[in-house]
Amino acid sequence: AGYNRLTFEELFEAAVFNVTPEFIQSWRSAGFKNLAFEDLVRLGIFKVTPEFLNEIKAEGFPNLSPSTAVELRVHKIDRDFIRREKARGFPNATLDEIIEMRLHKIVK
Repeated sequence: AGYNRLTFEELFEAAVFNVTPEFIQSWRSAGFKNLAFEDLVRLGIFKVTPEFLNEIKAEGFPNLSPSTAVELRVHKIDRDFIRREKARGFPNATLDEIIEMRLHKIVK
């Protein structure tokens, strides 16, 4: 998949977190052609897929990066959560604001 010279530990991480050639290709097909191997592992750890990224983008966040998508997964923020918060009176909240609300238990 273009990641030559991986260490044994990196190969082990790839196996554990399903960073397969297909997973890597799915990110390349989504337009992320130069992700570092470490970024792919983080995406695999938190089960972030290009589909998840596109769901969040469709909610009005077109400049979403894979690293921000990981942060959303860490805080259990998905499309449904964003829709609920918009309906509860936060229609213009940024992703940073949504994450902060979740962190400070303003929303659940």
